[in-house]
Amino acid sequence: MNHFATPEFWFHYQKLPTEVKQLADKNFCNSLAVCSGLGW
Repeated sequence: MNHFATPEFWFHYQKLPTEVKQLADKNFCNSLAVCSGLGW
């Protein structure tokens, strides 16, 4: 299944505090198991 984020999503995502974005990115990577090289 492919997932696509809308431009509106990214607009709001960029406005999140850095700590929130880092946590979201970490949890997203953990759910996909694809971010092993990113230090998480």
